[in-house]
Amino acid sequence: MEFRVLGPVELWHAGKQVEIGATRQRDLLALLLARPGTPVDRDWLIDALWDGAPPPAARTTLQSCVYRLRKVFEAHADVTLSTRGSSYLLEIPPDSVDARRFDQLAEVGLQTMAISPSAAVPQLRAATALWRGEAFGNITLHAIRDHARRLDERRLDLVEQCLAVELELGHTTAVLGELKALAAAHPLRERPAELLMKAQYRAGRRADALATYQQLFRRLDRELGVRPSQSARELHQRILASAPDLDSAAVSPSFDAPLPRQLPGGIGDFVGRTDSLGRLDRLLDAEADRVVLATISGPPGVGKTTLAVHWARQVMHRFPDGQLYTNLRGFDPSGQVMDPSEVVRGFLAAMRVPPERIPADVDAQIGLYRSLLAGKRMLIVLDNARDAGQVRALLPGSGAAGSVAIVTSRSSLTGLVAGESAQAIMLEPFETGDAWQLLTSRIGEDRIAAEPDAAADVLSHCAGLPLAVAIVAARTTAHPTFPLESVAADLRLSRGLDGFASTDANADVRSVFSWSYGRLSPAAARLFRLLGAHPGPDVGLAAVASLAGLTPSEALRLMVELCDAQLANEIVAGRYRLHDLLRTYAGELSEAADSVEERDASVGRLLDHYLQAGIAAASLSAPYGWSPPFHDPVPEVVAERFETLGDAMTWFDRERQTLQRIVEYAVRLGRVRAACELAWHLGKFFDRRGRWHDYVELQAFLLEEAEQFGEPDLLAFEHAAYGRALGRVDLNDEGRWHLERAYELCGKLGDLVGQSRCRRALGWIAERESDLRTAFEETKLAVELSRRATESPLTVASTAELLSALGWCYALQGDYRSALDCCRQAVPVLQQHQYQDAEAHAWDTMGHAHHQLGQYADALACYDRALLMLRRLGDAFAQADTLVRIGATHVAAGMPAKADLARKEALDILDGLDSSDAERLRTKLRDLSKVS
Repeated sequence: MEFRVLGPVELWHAGKQVEIGATRQRDLLALLLARPGTPVDRDWLIDALWDGAPPPAARTTLQSCVYRLRKVFEAHADVTLSTRGSSYLLEIPPDSVDARRFDQLAEVGLQTMAISPSAAVPQLRAATALWRGEAFGNITLHAIRDHARRLDERRLDLVEQCLAVELELGHTTAVLGELKALAAAHPLRERPAELLMKAQYRAGRRADALATYQQLFRRLDRELGVRPSQSARELHQRILASAPDLDSAAVSPSFDAPLPRQLPGGIGDFVGRTDSLGRLDRLLDAEADRVVLATISGPPGVGKTTLAVHWARQVMHRFPDGQLYTNLRGFDPSGQVMDPSEVVRGFLAAMRVPPERIPADVDAQIGLYRSLLAGKRMLIVLDNARDAGQVRALLPGSGAAGSVAIVTSRSSLTGLVAGESAQAIMLEPFETGDAWQLLTSRIGEDRIAAEPDAAADVLSHCAGLPLAVAIVAARTTAHPTFPLESVAADLRLSRGLDGFASTDANADVRSVFSWSYGRLSPAAARLFRLLGAHPGPDVGLAAVASLAGLTPSEALRLMVELCDAQLANEIVAGRYRLHDLLRTYAGELSEAADSVEERDASVGRLLDHYLQAGIAAASLSAPYGWSPPFHDPVPEVVAERFETLGDAMTWFDRERQTLQRIVEYAVRLGRVRAACELAWHLGKFFDRRGRWHDYVELQAFLLEEAEQFGEPDLLAFEHAAYGRALGRVDLNDEGRWHLERAYELCGKLGDLVGQSRCRRALGWIAERESDLRTAFEETKLAVELSRRATESPLTVASTAELLSALGWCYALQGDYRSALDCCRQAVPVLQQHQYQDAEAHAWDTMGHAHHQLGQYADALACYDRALLMLRRLGDAFAQADTLVRIGATHVAAGMPAKADLARKEALDILDGLDSSDAERLRTKLRDLSKVS
């Protein structure tokens, strides 16, 4: 199959055009062709296909389009459209896309140009001949147009370069008409006008050349309010003066001059970095009137040099005066950092300055260097800089408008960003799709296809770091008969970073990391080592301070140093991430350098930090919930601050993965009680976000650990937590068994509050099974047990909560007056104790009772109070549940339009939940829709 995007999007096979299908299918194919070989997120596709305003049935329409495209591709084994999690992946042979063939032909032509301009012309012509119009010409989606414009710009650059070569080769008559058409098609672009002026002059049409300049001058002045560039103005003056060097017979092709071309060779299998390449392209287009400076920074081994060189080679044809490159060795195993004066002398030699003309004084050398750059368009790549000070002397002066300097460094080079207005590009490790593509390109598709699971295992150990993938790929390629599973097994069994070791220091992950670590201050080095113990994907500043026993200001100062060294990355303000392999490296360093006592103390502070945060967050909605006793926090723990429940919910959403890992981590360290405490306090957040299966798995793990731990109160508590979690996923029989076991253990301990909570949970399970009599009896017993407990703020608030639950049980049995009576008794107590969670459910129950009594205005007033509180609490499922009842009340009150709004809002919430409870609510909504 042949995919054509250099013009209208088309699909061809065996010389015949293949019908793609409806417009939406063609748009989907275009979006996938813009990112071939890369998983494309389903939600992003939906947003892109409808330009940010998808209809309710968008997901279904997308799935239908995917199905139909697969039908188009099904006869072609080398084309697949597969599902990867929540993404779609279009895999096609690279040469089957005309844009890829254009890139290849253009690259070969531009490389040939430096050696033989005449030999380059056919290749450049072949590249431009692939175009049939504007790229993606029949696609109007916003998500495609930026990509298409970059392709169109590259084509135009190449056409200009090709015509310039032909003009210098003396083909004036042949290119004159083409240049005239090009200048007319792009009236505000100066390069075609300049070439046309030169061709007209050489063809003996001096007056036409002067008229072309006047037209350009008027258009730029009228449309943009600017004058032509210095280059165009100088050409105009030379035409007026009939300068002899404009005569084609007197001009030798400048393309064959010995210009500096120092760029290293690129790699043939460059993958990914589409966004970064696009940013660099846009900088080049937007800043042609001044010197452009960009920095590329990122952690060790992330591919900064690879990106810089690859992009530089792609655009080198736009710098006719040459390209300079140097490795500044800012982070190098030799430790011999390049002095800027040494680099300047090397650049002067590359620009053919005789040794005797190079001044002895360093400042004079720099002055000469910048003077030679003035008026030229040059590309300068300064690789592996240590800091901004090493770079400043090497930057072009203001007279080199149109020149570009790219600086790569492990340092963030904030001095260049702040002082020289550099555009900063930060590289992250590869996403899975790009890492997969790199491994495939290195070891071959056949080996990947034969063992896809082993390949995925290998990549999981590499954690997206391009250097790690390259090391493993090189080792795999060196042993073509070894199965990939054996490589994966070696990585699983290797200690720390042993699986990425190499005799070449530049290709050894530990060595590469060490060059950055060795430049840290002692305090920052200690913090980096301790961060290896943090089990989450990222970490907040308060947790960093607790881990290291620092104040927040001390922790912030050291994290700035780590981020500047690219050993950590600030993903949002006050939140940091360490790459998985860097975390492994930090752990190795800590094991070697820090005492067991210091490591244990740091982990203890970290666990207590999260435990305190969990308690503080949970207490904002359920301050009197039953929980096991917890210990006093250790010193030097920095607390999280939550002003509102919304803050607490945001914290939970951000920390969820870390919290689950912290619980497991605490168990591994023998702190089972702390793990159970933290998990219990997090239960409300799992509940509100509808993550019930996650919570079941977590509590099953903790119950097993509590049984081995052997403390009766903790075991009773875990049986109760696990039993209620099982009820949430409809494993009711098993849930009842664990709750009865918890009730029995609480009885032996004399814990009436615990017994009360167990009976209420059993009543709640009975209610879910529509056994309303049992639900009522169990909840009534729970109230009695709570009232018998020693009076305290906990038992008073808990009794009020249970009284509200009893009111709901009355309502389910049709006794709406008793339901209202129970809730009216409960609400003032709940308000007094700021027990918002229970109060919201009491208002919801009263709303339901008023509805059933035909008191619709009172029902809606109660529901509104409940909904307001539930939104504040972030309880997604309860909001949907209340909205369903609000819709039913609107229907009963003869307000179908308002019922529709409530139903829509409920459905939007339920779409994000995955449980039988959510499905039951969807069924209620469908029934309600039929009634209305």
